[in-house]
Amino acid sequence: MNRLLKLALILIGLASLAIGITGFFFPILPATPFLLVATFIFARSSTRLHDWLLSHGFLGPYISGFLYGTPMPARVKRIAIALLWIGTAFPFFAVWYQVESTTLIAIVWASLLAIGIGFTIYLARLPVGDTWRDHRKTS
Repeated sequence: MNRLLKLALILIGLASLAIGITGFFFPILPATPFLLVATFIFARSSTRLHDWLLSHGFLGPYISGFLYGTPMPARVKRIAIALLWIGTAFPFFAVWYQVESTTLIAIVWASLLAIGIGFTIYLARLPVGDTWRDHRKTS
């Protein structure tokens, strides 16, 4: 692979990783798609970064759960749903206090509710297991 292309892919992967990590703290940004993109890019550009990401203490099991379809622990599922609705509540009330148009408020609230309900249904339908399996490479 061309060194310039490899460097560009690594930089895009690092940017995607940074956005994904930021997504854990800001409900507007989705964490999972950016982390999966970073994993995909690192798999093709840097095996060292790919292995580091999959063996990371927090991110590794999170990403592996999505990559390999492993069951999600019930406790993690409850926490994810609770954080989803807590994170949705902030923009819900921020719009209430900042926007004067009732039509715009209704549109934003309906959108937030639809997104929240959709992700809640998605999370509720994920299989439940005791723990995420560890898919790290053993060498």
